[in-house]
Amino acid sequence: MIQSSCDCPYDQGTCKHEVAVYYWLRNRLTPGAPFDLAKELGKLKKADLIDVMIKLAHDPDIHHRLAHDLGPPSSNPETFVQVCEREISEKFSNGTINQQEMKTLKRYLFRKIDVIQSNENPVSRLFNSISFLDTVTPTIMRCDIFLHLLFAVRDEVTDLMVSAIEEIPEAERDMVFQRFILMWHELHLAVYNDVHVQLLKVIVPIYGGDKTFLIDQINRFRSTHAEASDLEHLDEFTKVLTEESW
Repeated sequence: MIQSSCDCPYDQGTCKHEVAVYYWLRNRLTPGAPFDLAKELGKLKKADLIDVMIKLAHDPDIHHRLAHDLGPPSSNPETFVQVCEREISEKFSNGTINQQEMKTLKRYLFRKIDVIQSNENPVSRLFNSISFLDTVTPTIMRCDIFLHLLFAVRDEVTDLMVSAIEEIPEAERDMVFQRFILMWHELHLAVYNDVHVQLLKVIVPIYGGDKTFLIDQINRFRSTHAEASDLEHLDEFTKVLTEESW
């Protein structure tokens, strides 16, 4: 292709219409079979394939599908969190929850926390904890006086997540931590920014995966829901990860 022109109003050089034609011609004239993505992915080594998946998981839509497909399996038709959603909808569906109903809700929530704690699989325990917290927070915030209950549930569930993180086998940690951090950002948990910092305190020292990924997620948290009191911790996490990457 030596010369081209277009009758559109753009007069500052090659226009987008000419470029589109160039690409069309390139695709039409380039010999060879169509690109087979599945075949090319099948050629990758395991580590390279994981790297591709992690990069794809940065896209919120793709991450949602991956999290659904790769989430901890359930032996029940309904997952633990789906059961909680249904039961809460049935028991506490009308308007603001008053003082008497709050007592009933508190008993219900702590019985469910006991169910999470009884799960021997730390990965399931971790993801059930974060999903449970996301599910019940809107309900708690409908209470006449919700802060006390919110903090009590937050503290119990945080302890569950910390203990689960510490128990996850080393071989599974990096992939689980990456899924967990991405999931935290995806859910509506901005009210728990202090919990995010507590969890990072546990994850950062034992994380052995792609340091750039975790630094990016820390910076993402810094620019969205982190408060001024969190910044010193975030700087320290970034410093640790940066030093370890050298």
